[in-house]
Amino acid sequence: MTNLVRRVNELRNKFSKQFKPKGNGLVEVEINYHNELYKLIYHDSEIVKTENLETYLSIKFDSHLPFSEAIYHKGRSYQQDFLSKMYKLFSDIDKTFQLLDVKIQSQEVVLREIGTILPCIYEAYKDYLVNLVQFYIDNPMFTYPLDCYPQTMLSDPFYEYLKKDIMLGEFNSKKKTYLYLKLIKKIIFERYLELNDDTRKEVVKNLSKFTKHESAEVVKISKIIRDKLYRYNGIKCPDHLIYISVLNEKEAQKLAEFAINKYFEEGTDTNALKLAFQGRLGIIQNDEQKKYFQNNPFFSESLIIKDQKRGYISFIFEYLKIHDYLTHDKIWHSIAKHKYFKSRKKDGKIDFVTRNEMSQSLNYKKKRLLEIKSKDKELIKLISFLEENFPQRKNLEG
Repeated sequence: MTNLVRRVNELRNKFSKQFKPKGNGLVEVEINYHNELYKLIYHDSEIVKTENLETYLSIKFDSHLPFSEAIYHKGRSYQQDFLSKMYKLFSDIDKTFQLLDVKIQSQEVVLREIGTILPCIYEAYKDYLVNLVQFYIDNPMFTYPLDCYPQTMLSDPFYEYLKKDIMLGEFNSKKKTYLYLKLIKKIIFERYLELNDDTRKEVVKNLSKFTKHESAEVVKISKIIRDKLYRYNGIKCPDHLIYISVLNEKEAQKLAEFAINKYFEEGTDTNALKLAFQGRLGIIQNDEQKKYFQNNPFFSESLIIKDQKRGYISFIFEYLKIHDYLTHDKIWHSIAKHKYFKSRKKDGKIDFVTRNEMSQSLNYKKKRLLEIKSKDKELIKLISFLEENFPQRKNLEG
């Protein structure tokens, strides 16, 4: 907390010097809101930056529980996601005025308010994670959905709630239970592929317990999930979502380091490619977004694939899907729609990769594997790397 207070004081002192004499009065010198916001959230001395969330969570949890282990081993990712979400949440200053209910239209006031509320939000987020593990322990019949959540999905209900109650006025045990059930609902009905009858019955049975809860919104959501499961016919990944990836940090990093110089143009950021393989990258699509997100580590402009290397990227995604490292019903459509990749053509022009191009490039690579005399040696090396480092997974899990 001391570091954050010190940073807020530094900002306050800086603001006091942001005036210069003009005539008989003082004229305010305009500050760059987004630069100051970035410094406030990403500054190395801030508590949310220096505290090791992975260590904090490991102390709180029983490492023998798979769910606990999965969460605290991803503590660093959750910490990075938190910073990114906070930057995005507060990047629009007009919306921030409304969120914080700031009456004085002043950048300095807004930044001071953010500096005050930020540690409170971070403590609430940590509490959300810790109590989610306890919720998992208390409700073992929810093991199935909570064991197969996509990495970035676990915190979605918390961030959605935050937009409606930024001052955390309703963040209590009832609200947390509601958010956890909301997470269960999202996993089952929006992001995952199948439930067998036995698992469905277990989940329904546990939901019935919450239909008698003292919170009206908990009762409502538990009934909605339960009633929909009675008519369950199967689940598919919605078209608007990027693919679900269960690549961990080390796996994604290794894959990015292998692929970046071989298949991508010089200047491609390894971190951006890693996030792309994990389905977690945000693409900057216009100048307005570039102004907001060019310094955000979770955003990048589209990654440019080298000429005649597109098929190798298609092959990587196909391999990961077949071996259960990611899933999406329409993988090529999803990648193209989210504008992850551009490719350089033979004429030197650069354009977005279409879903047909991804599919056609993959088919071409598959045909090359069948050729006896002219096998693609580079593709053989890629297959060897993938088989050595990404064996078949038995199931999709968190």
